[in-house]
Amino acid sequence: MSQDYFDRFEGLARRVERFLIRAAVICFALLVVGQFLLANQGTRFFLSVVDRLEGVQLFEVYSDALEYGPGQTGGSGTPQGDEGPDGAGQPDGKRSSDSAGNVTIRLMNARWAFFAVVLVNGEVVASFRRREVTVAVRDGDLLEIDGATYRRDLVFEVMAASVKVVAPLTGTRLTTKKSIESFGRVRVGTTP
Repeated sequence: MSQDYFDRFEGLARRVERFLIRAAVICFALLVVGQFLLANQGTRFFLSVVDRLEGVQLFEVYSDALEYGPGQTGGSGTPQGDEGPDGAGQPDGKRSSDSAGNVTIRLMNARWAFFAVVLVNGEVVASFRRREVTVAVRDGDLLEIDGATYRRDLVFEVMAASVKVVAPLTGTRLTTKKSIESFGRVRVGTTP
């Protein structure tokens, strides 16, 4: 009977050994395949979060959130950020005290694009943490959208503007194709 026990134990040990060897070979093969996928720049972008963030200066994108924090106020006592329905509300920019008006821009083909930012005169004033942002503008400001971080096209539309703002017009659309695109110079006055 002890010989029968050893034969069964030896058979079990062989099966476990074969299973462990096969598992090790499969894991090694998956490791090699994963490394080959990461060596390809196109697939690495989708597999690695780090590659998506490469070249994006997070401090500029989040500077307003870092300075004031959510729901807090700037020096003028005006809430900073985009509170309100659909993210609309007070301007995201910190220049509201000397602004001539506000422009509300909506991201049309996505719910959010965290790394797409609104530039006024080349400075980051808001990001699309939500679908819609409102920025403070003055006459002659250059209003741009930086969608260079995204591989797909992003479509933006001017949804509303203050009464004094005559350009850009409400309904103006803009598409970023991995680029920075401009709505043009803001014009303030009574006639377009």
